[in-house]
Amino acid sequence: MARLITFVNPKRTLSVSVTGSACQLDCAHCGGRYLSHMVPLSDLVAEPGRCDAEITSYLISGGCSDQGVVPVVQSLKSVRKIGPDSGRRINMHVGLISDESDAQAIGAVADVVSFDFVGDNRAIRNVYGLERSVDDYVRSYELLASQCRVVPHVCIGLDGGQPSGELSALRMIRDLGASEVVFIVFIPTPGTRFADRQPPELSYVRTVVETARSLFSDGTVQLGCMRPRGQYRSELDRMCLDLGVDSIVLPHRDTVERAHEMGLEVVWAEECCAL
Repeated sequence: MARLITFVNPKRTLSVSVTGSACQLDCAHCGGRYLSHMVPLSDLVAEPGRCDAEITSYLISGGCSDQGVVPVVQSLKSVRKIGPDSGRRINMHVGLISDESDAQAIGAVADVVSFDFVGDNRAIRNVYGLERSVDDYVRSYELLASQCRVVPHVCIGLDGGQPSGELSALRMIRDLGASEVVFIVFIPTPGTRFADRQPPELSYVRTVVETARSLFSDGTVQLGCMRPRGQYRSELDRMCLDLGVDSIVLPHRDTVERAHEMGLEVVWAEECCAL
């Protein structure tokens, strides 16, 4: 039987921000730039008809508080209205949490939570400016996982393209019981403090993905949508395909051709990979 590879074009998932373009953190790798590409939740609630009928799910995210919390709990009534009450699934990005009641409230609405897991205290300070620790990420993951399905996301090269505790993160989330992981890759983004940095060396990315494939040999390893474009993406995607990842979001066309040449069984999906 041919190996299966899933390619994802998440055109049926709409990205929604509960804070509009506002974020209190001004993270070094983002600076709020990516919020501008999201639809404000308030706009969807005010004009339900603006959502295309082909949209079958939402990624609910937003800017963070100064404690690294995405304030989704305060917006759950609206999220429920546009999501479960309208027959659409919800993937929720919530940041850090510390309260069991918040985890319960999130779990009652979310089909899945995409959780950014960081395995290095220095990266947490350098990128987010937070006086938080890896232990806070572990605690948040445990609270959320007790209430709903959680898909850990690990950003390779988070700290300006440098190794950022990814291998430690993988071992921790495996020990925490995770059976799947989504990788994203640091993008030098104009207008941010890390704009002049470079993406992580592909040799290091290879080490991280190989480690994940070994640790999650009975699970799922995915390459998510946030990663550099151009030649870097072409080489990255092809490498990950060869290393045996289970799915790639918005694959480079060279990688699609490569999959067919390899005789793989290719399946296309149309919602956010965590769903």
